[in-house]
Amino acid sequence: MQRQFSTDFLVIGGGIAGLMFALAASESGSVTVLTKAGSTEANTNYAQGGIASVWSVDDSFESHVADTLRAGAGLSSTAARTSTTSGARAGIVIAAFCTHRI
Repeated sequence: MQRQFSTDFLVIGGGIAGLMFALAASESGSVTVLTKAGSTEANTNYAQGGIASVWSVDDSFESHVADTLRAGAGLSSTAARTSTTSGARAGIVIAAFCTHRI
């Protein structure tokens, strides 16, 4: 027996990009998110090192920039390291919001 359903937006993938789109699209219609398996089975979840940010007074953005440079074998650009590191905290908050809202 075939099963059919209707949705305004079909999102393939449950990583942060898919979930961000799904969250935005939910303001305009129904959203269906298809994933490989469970909600944690996304490349975002398995990203090397994940997303790290400064959360305490004993930490610094400079140390995160240096860690990112080491992890990337010195190949990452200064602008990319700085942008990613300075925006990480907001990204973590958004990711947590998306995975608990959808």
